[in-house]
Amino acid sequence: MFKQKLHVALTAAALLALAACGSGSDSSNDAGTAAKSLANGGAAQSNLTTKANTPAEQAGAAAAAEAAPADANAVNAVAASSPEAAAALSDNPATVAQVADGATPYAAVEETADTTPITSTSVRGDVILSILDRFNCEAQGHSSGPNGKHVDEKYPTVRQNHELSPDNYQDVPNKSYPYGDRKCRPEYSTYHAVAPGTYNLEESEGQYYWMPYRDERHFDFRFNGWTSNTTLTVSNDRFTLGGQVTGEASVDTRNGDASKPPVGSDQKLTLTTDKPFSANFSSRVGYGVLAVWKDAQGHNYQLAVRPGETGEVRLCWNVNTDVVKRLSCSTWSAPQNWKRGDQLKEGLRYTIDDRTAYGEQGLIYFNNKDVK
Repeated sequence: MFKQKLHVALTAAALLALAACGSGSDSSNDAGTAAKSLANGGAAQSNLTTKANTPAEQAGAAAAAEAAPADANAVNAVAASSPEAAAALSDNPATVAQVADGATPYAAVEETADTTPITSTSVRGDVILSILDRFNCEAQGHSSGPNGKHVDEKYPTVRQNHELSPDNYQDVPNKSYPYGDRKCRPEYSTYHAVAPGTYNLEESEGQYYWMPYRDERHFDFRFNGWTSNTTLTVSNDRFTLGGQVTGEASVDTRNGDASKPPVGSDQKLTLTTDKPFSANFSSRVGYGVLAVWKDAQGHNYQLAVRPGETGEVRLCWNVNTDVVKRLSCSTWSAPQNWKRGDQLKEGLRYTIDDRTAYGEQGLIYFNNKDVK
């Protein structure tokens, strides 16, 4: 039986999304519903208090409610208190200090006779590897929720991606592709399951530029970029992620109100863990946090797997830096008789961006359902 504990200080975006999306639901009200459940002592058995007691707190709460989109109003009080909320989500609530110190959570990794790729409680190890070695061709537009409808064009179109070096995609000989990502066109480039070896795994999040031309539009609001690099070591039956991540958070200086300078500055970070995630291809990996890389300044970066709808798994990256506070998730299912080397079926992708990193309030959502 898989039992997970969540004792790490998550960003507000990750906290609420993991609580809401763990049920397999993705309605635009999920984050608000999760927040209300926490604030009211619901399933998470929270003792959070979200009342604004002082005039300053009351004014701040009013401003947050006015600035946030309708489906984010309910989470702003929780967004200001992610350590407490993290404790509330734990099945054994800790003090704020204990949560901040980070009694590290890890998903259970077990060997069982069950060979089903994806179940309601766990995912097979080779499924996780088959997500990490896939290039993403899906852009995301501003939406009303993780699974919500398209809202407007005030935010850039964005994309989250994985890319390996050396590459595990092979160009089709004698075919010249004029522009864009060859990996997004199977007639020009073919996917191959990553072979045994040591690779650089890059995870990136940023504005997506349409091809064949560079998207030169200016957007009302900024979207800061994030790029991380770590090692991925693969054997014939096992894989391991690196103990160190180098990350770079970059401030969007192109979009936004030109009369107001962007909040914060670029960051280069080195984050580490003393427990790198590792699993056999046949391992059953319980849903939860797989790895947490962090530094002494309180920045952290997390990888997690969560259940989606029936037969689906969601792989999520959570970034917590000064200028990027964000959860990015992708949803996958395994076709019948799936085996390592076959491609998984890709579904919903969504991003939850905590706008406090921009000097704003609330959460903003992006997904790949209806990109304009």
